[in-house]
Amino acid sequence: MFTDMYRIKTFITAGNSTITLKSKLTQKYYTYRVRKMEDKVGVYFVSLLTGTDNNSSYNYIGLFYSFSNTFKTTAKSKMNYNSTPVKAFMYLCNNFANKDLPKNLTVYHENKCGRCNRKLTTPESIQSGYGPECIKFICE
Repeated sequence: MFTDMYRIKTFITAGNSTITLKSKLTQKYYTYRVRKMEDKVGVYFVSLLTGTDNNSSYNYIGLFYSFSNTFKTTAKSKMNYNSTPVKAFMYLCNNFANKDLPKNLTVYHENKCGRCNRKLTTPESIQSGYGPECIKFICE
């Protein structure tokens, strides 16, 4: 579980991350996969877990632009701006300028490295969200 916005943004922009957002008000939660776009710096594909298979049941919902902290749907997005999962991800992006996590939001990682997506096994790796090799790239 993350406690500050800087760590969340660093994690989702590591290149191969999965996070779950949970509203403390509604108790609803959504799981997102965020993947780096190879040919553009600072642009990430965002997909939403929509089925039962945690590895393949993701649908593309839009692009996250890390330099401006914005999320946009595209013509190929499977959901529009009015859908609750899109609004939830946009809420997260709109709060990246703040230091503290909003009090009504909890953000989890799935115990896999945000950079290489391998399972995390040591307490230090689980705490940070990165394996021992990948954290070297994040801390540079």
